[in-house]
Amino acid sequence: MNKYRIPTISEIKEIAKKSKPAFEVVSLFAGGGGSSTGYRMAGGKVLAINEFIPEAIKTYQANWPDTTILPGDVRKLTPEAILEEIKKEKGALDILDGSPPCSAFSTAGSREKGWGKKRSIQTQLNQMLRTYSLNILGFYEG
Repeated sequence: MNKYRIPTISEIKEIAKKSKPAFEVVSLFAGGGGSSTGYRMAGGKVLAINEFIPEAIKTYQANWPDTTILPGDVRKLTPEAILEEIKKEKGALDILDGSPPCSAFSTAGSREKGWGKKRSIQTQLNQMLRTYSLNILGFYEG
């Protein structure tokens, strides 16, 4: 029988209070906080997240009220604004995580009407990579 037990949000918060973060993350397309919770379980500190769906933001805030939330369209966020918000210099952020919703951005199926007509997500991430000088980029695409 599997003896692994998934910790509660409260337990994850307590563990984080007792140790120095192993790495720091900004999460784009954060939803209700699934990947952010995983980063915390792995010893990371989530400095800020981006989300545009109001219900997802409410869920995130309910679980992680101390995390900075940058609401709205990720394409309107600039790397400079994010770095200013998290009070970090270029090269100081460890991980930029992005998990866009598959139905809107997937290259495997039909995209939402008008996708890519303006500033694409990939273009935005490329700009962020150049600005952040990241150690790791986590970007998951369907």
